Amino acid sequence: MDERTGKIRKFLIFKKPVKKPLAIIFVERMVFFLSIMILLTMGLYIRGNFNDFTDATQRLLLHIAGITGICLVFSGAIGVILDLFMILHLKLTYTGSIVLYIIAGSIGATSTAAALFIQTLTVG
Repeated sequence: MDERTGKIRKFLIFKKPVKKPLAIIFVERMVFFLSIMILLTMGLYIRGNFNDFTDATQRLLLHIAGITGICLVFSGAIGVILDLFMILHLKLTYTGSIVLYIIAGSIGATSTAAALFIQTLTVG
């Protein structure tokens, strides 16, 4: 093996990533699923306004969006707590996705507030 091949092999060998605990993998996937679900339900609600969905269907979509948003807020908070635990207590150089959890939680809170506001306006 010549010197050039050795340099190429050293360049191509990557460090093994930190093995994530099962709880973090579960929370990451839950946040992703709930984010997609909130986008779909709010998109269906907006589409239903233009396609004349029935009022019962619109209310159902708002209920689903509200519940999904609340779950997204809690999942994002749990994700932030778990990432901080990984960084601070376990002293791992874990590049967590705290910012993504905060963004997902704020999207969940905003959509929940919007869904509840619209529900309040339509009931009266």
